[in-house]
Amino acid sequence: METSTREMRVPIQPQGPRRAAQDDAAALRADFPQFKIWQEATAPMNPEGRVRYVARRRRDDIRPHTVVTSDLSEMREVLGAHVSDALPGGQNSLLEP
Repeated sequence: METSTREMRVPIQPQGPRRAAQDDAAALRADFPQFKIWQEATAPMNPEGRVRYVARRRRDDIRPHTVVTSDLSEMREVLGAHVSDALPGGQNSLLEP
């Protein structure tokens, strides 16, 4: 009787600080839906390369237009300050104009 083994392929998930940064970025997206937030590699050929995060407003009446930083804490601080100033009661939610 012939037995075959099936290889199970599991996608590799980032570990450690890289995974934590992805989780933090996902939380930032959830907290600030007024912005499209993504990550860019500043040195794509270098596996240890740096990344930066970009937030761009989704509507014309949201400020700031764009934030670029390598520090998610700084991005949270900048977005939070502007959104709190701009929205009634400091809410971090999408409001219809």
